[in-house]
Amino acid sequence: MATFEDAEAARKAHQDRLAAMGAHAIEIQPLGDRSGYELIVHFADPPTFGVPSSLITTIGGKTLTVPMRMVTRPT
Repeated sequence: MATFEDAEAARKAHQDRLAAMGAHAIEIQPLGDRSGYELIVHFADPPTFGVPSSLITTIGGKTLTVPMRMVTRPT
């Protein structure tokens, strides 16, 4: 599973793309079972296109997959 550092690297690598999709905040949280970390991406309105369930990034030649969840504000 992704470490905190892996999740932070994925957040930094993909923040501009996520912002272009309408994300206004990206946080890092431990997974429910504490086995690693995930990104929580906040949108004011639901995106009109698909948002991935994970992000892939490369650190030091190692390819990592970081889980991602989308959250929209309550209506």
